[in-house]
Amino acid sequence: MRVLRRRGLVGRSGRRSVVVGVVAAITVMCSVMTACRPAVVGRRCATTELGRDATHVLVCRGGRWQRLMTLQAAAEALASASTQPATPPNSVPPTPGPSPQPAVVAPRGSQLAAGADFTCAIVANGRVRCWGSNDRGQLGDGTNVSRHTPADVSGLTNAVALSAEGDHACAIVQPPSAAPSLWCWGGNWDGVLGDGSTTDRRTPVLSLGGLAVTKVSVGLNHSCAIDSEGIVQCWGSNGSGRLAAPVSVSRSLAPVPVIGPPPGATLLVATSVAAGQQSCATYSDGSGWCWGFNVYGAVADNSERNLYDSSYPNRRSPVPVWGLRDADGIDANGNAACARFLASSPAEQVLLKCWGSLGVGDRGRLGEQYTSKAFTLRDTRGVQKAAVGGGFACGLLVGGRLECWGNGPKGLAGADLAAAGPNWDSPRPVPTAAAVVDVAAGSDHACALLVTGVVQCWGDNDSGQLGVTASGLVRTPVAVAGVA
Repeated sequence: MRVLRRRGLVGRSGRRSVVVGVVAAITVMCSVMTACRPAVVGRRCATTELGRDATHVLVCRGGRWQRLMTLQAAAEALASASTQPATPPNSVPPTPGPSPQPAVVAPRGSQLAAGADFTCAIVANGRVRCWGSNDRGQLGDGTNVSRHTPADVSGLTNAVALSAEGDHACAIVQPPSAAPSLWCWGGNWDGVLGDGSTTDRRTPVLSLGGLAVTKVSVGLNHSCAIDSEGIVQCWGSNGSGRLAAPVSVSRSLAPVPVIGPPPGATLLVATSVAAGQQSCATYSDGSGWCWGFNVYGAVADNSERNLYDSSYPNRRSPVPVWGLRDADGIDANGNAACARFLASSPAEQVLLKCWGSLGVGDRGRLGEQYTSKAFTLRDTRGVQKAAVGGGFACGLLVGGRLECWGNGPKGLAGADLAAAGPNWDSPRPVPTAAAVVDVAAGSDHACALLVTGVVQCWGDNDSGQLGVTASGLVRTPVAVAGVA
């Protein structure tokens, strides 16, 4: 019942009935494109999905589709639920509690991604527009001209997901009635674009030979994706074991499948993936695993060592993230990572754990603090997404609130920044013009997509990555013109 618990439909105690959970799931989740899709019993699936075949509603358990109840029973349950009074007869009215946060709906198809000093957004019709530095072709417009106004990525439509880092970006493209494919552009150090070469690309090229992928995360010297079978595939530099490939492999121009945890397990599928200096992924059992570069505790394996010890062990195969359970979503940048997880106390609250150079110390301090364990951030209940930047991070919370924290003013925003000093030791609100539906963090800047469709950015603007002509450090969010 993990899929129902993740959506808050069935409590851990199991006191709610399966029928109620399925009714809620069908009525709520079937409006989501990834839910209630045609499925086959026994085939692999992700934990956020419900499915159906010709006769049954299917639920994803242990990474495989299983039958839950017949379609007829589900229809009868739905019909029965629609006729039930809001308060059962002779029942005690519930005690009023805090008003729920309003739902915040993203503009259709919109998403942000930020590289070192450029920014991209998915806009109408799945087009992608980018702005900022373009010395390696990272804007994808066929030139090397940097821009402070958004420019179309050449020839790209039907984009459904986007990732950027350093001086390159990738987008998952899914035309109607076609399998999703990966397209990448920009700098191609170590073959990070996945096109089998190390040549920079000013316009998008097909990546991984057309391999169907569902999620992608672009790192500085390597990238990782989840393929249609739920397997993590990584390519580019294998320095420090980022690809989980043998030490004899310095880099790979072709995707290398990561043998998922635990060793030999075939039923677990990856649910999210992140590439920083290390690589991390969450799996269908709610576990989180990392591998690769391990300075500053980047893989969170609880290695307590002197940071300057030359024997500090990198991890060339996945190791479990210390203390992380029921994980759902992960992001990484540099030596830091953050993951969403479903906490048992307070019950059914989605919270955030971070580790590495942005990890939480024993007193909850952030910034220059580091940890080789994953610690829960305070005041992050209901987090929808984490975005890790260069020395800072941001969390998108329920109701469209955005909070950021970390080291130094770049990438941070707020009226009290000057009074706060160089470090924000705990999450602080970002004064955006409206509720936020997506956030992206670069090396020294960040951007937020608002429910109105407006994009606001803040931080360093030395290359036009904020989408405005002002130079230097911009301390409060400014609107980007021409994104749509």
